[in-house]
Amino acid sequence: VVTKNGAAKDEEIDAISQATITSKAVTNAVNMALGLADEMWGGEE
Repeated sequence: VVTKNGAAKDEEIDAISQATITSKAVTNAVNMALGLADEMWGGEE
């Protein structure tokens, strides 16, 4: 999961950028892609 407010867990990535519409869109797109990949190939919990 990509976050913009500090990675709280080992599996989270902290994005370093200003809070813009573009960076929020990229963050949302990456999280959506990770969610779809998890659904397709099954993720580890």
